[in-house]
Amino acid sequence: TILSATSYIVVFFGILGDLGEDGSGKVTQAEVQKMIQEFHKNHVGIFAIFVALNAYIIAAGVEELAKYFSFWMLEHPDLMDPNNIVSGREHDQQEQSQTTYQSVGPSTRSPVDTPTDPRKTTSSGTSPNALPPRTHVSRGAATTVAMVAVAAGFACSENLLYVFIYTPPNIANEVATLVARSMFPVHELCAAMQSIGVVRRDVEGDKTSQVGRIILAAWFLHGTFDYVLMLLRLLEESSSTSANDDQTNDMIVIVTDDDAALAVEAAQNQIVPLSISLGIVAAGLVYYCFSGRRQRKRLVELDQNATTARSASVESAE
Repeated sequence: TILSATSYIVVFFGILGDLGEDGSGKVTQAEVQKMIQEFHKNHVGIFAIFVALNAYIIAAGVEELAKYFSFWMLEHPDLMDPNNIVSGREHDQQEQSQTTYQSVGPSTRSPVDTPTDPRKTTSSGTSPNALPPRTHVSRGAATTVAMVAVAAGFACSENLLYVFIYTPPNIANEVATLVARSMFPVHELCAAMQSIGVVRRDVEGDKTSQVGRIILAAWFLHGTFDYVLMLLRLLEESSSTSANDDQTNDMIVIVTDDDAALAVEAAQNQIVPLSISLGIVAAGLVYYCFSGRRQRKRLVELDQNATTARSASVESAE
């Protein structure tokens, strides 16, 4: 668990103010909890601000940037130019030819033995064995699949932490946490939303689509999802503290991720958090479907223009 920044501030000023009940100047753990509860009850607005910073900057900001840059570490044939991909057989043939050249020597080597690149260009600048370029639609789909795959791996590792570390060691609780987090594919949805900006920049050629613009929509959705859940939990604990001033409550905990399991726990007492969470995810899905459909139309148009240009080039060459 991680104490909020406000908790540290309260403890710091409590120590400076010599708030120990025994007059020794030392603050016990029970007194720390009491100070935090009192400050929490009387300054809910300040806690709400720290919750917003935690949700939008620490959780959403860091995680969305991590997924964006993790995508650039991914290398897959679908993301490469097919003419730059050398098969295993071609690679072995090139190595064997190079070895033969070095052992025999250049003076006794015939022109037939010269290692050649199967995609070597001709005098016209084209390769006789060149593969057709990938379509814009294909490149866009490959980018989206790759980014969602990265996000799925991120979510999988995070779910393992929540199930086996943050959840009490009970099979029922662990299964409930896993099912609850599976209901909210926020990471995958945000990655798909990011892919729209990446495709706009790398496939459509829109250089104005940079990192900030690419992650903006995903960051806002992720941060709002976290903030709503954290804020509802904060208000629930504040209400509980006000109704039970003499009862010792747990310390305020602010997590650093979209705690979907928290929504299910709160939904046992009220349906509002669960409904809001589903609404946010649905809104993100609608945004992605609408933006993705518009982008696909642009990519199809680019493919049609490219096909027309190649046909005109062939006709002029003939």
